[in-house]
Formats: sequence, structure tokens, C-alpha cells
Amino acid sequence: MEHEFRFHPIRRFRFDVAIPALHIGMEYQGGLFMGRRGGHQSVKGARNDWEKINEALLLGWIVLQFGPDEVRSGNAMNVIERAIAFRRERP
Repeated sequence: MEHEFRFHPIRRFRFDVAIPALHIGMEYQGGLFMGRRGGHQSVKGARNDWEKINEALLLGWIVLQFGPDEVRSGNAMNVIERAIAFRRERP
């Protein structure tokens, strides 16, 4: 796993965490739960996120998104393990 992995060949798009060999990228959406507007919560920020995710999908990446509850509960790890299994079965 790599942190702040730049996945796009031209744009400066990065995943918070990635498994580059399997083309799995992960985004942590912790700021959404901080009770303030800005960043990902603004219209511009949301559009930037959509563009980033769409570009990643067009390049063949699986993109997983999690918030604090999913990480704390272990659900995030569960989903990551499923994505790894999926990639190993269907490269």
C-alpha cells in the first residue's frame, strides 16, 4: 500500500491510499463529518472529486471511499479485502 499515490499520468490526482499493482485506490472522506463547509463539501470540491474518480475509473481503477465510521468498525478493511479478491480473480 502506498499513501498519497499519484495515479494519473498527466493530472496531479492522488489517492489517499492505493495498491498500485492491483489498481485499487482508496479515499478517506473524514472532512465531511467535521461540521464545517469547504473542501469536499463545496460544489467546486464535489465536482473536482467527481472528475478525479471518473478519470480513475476510465484508467481501470477500483475506487473505494470510506468515512470514519467505516474505518473504525472494520467495514473498510472488509471492503478492501473483497476488492483485492476481486482483482485477483479478474485482473
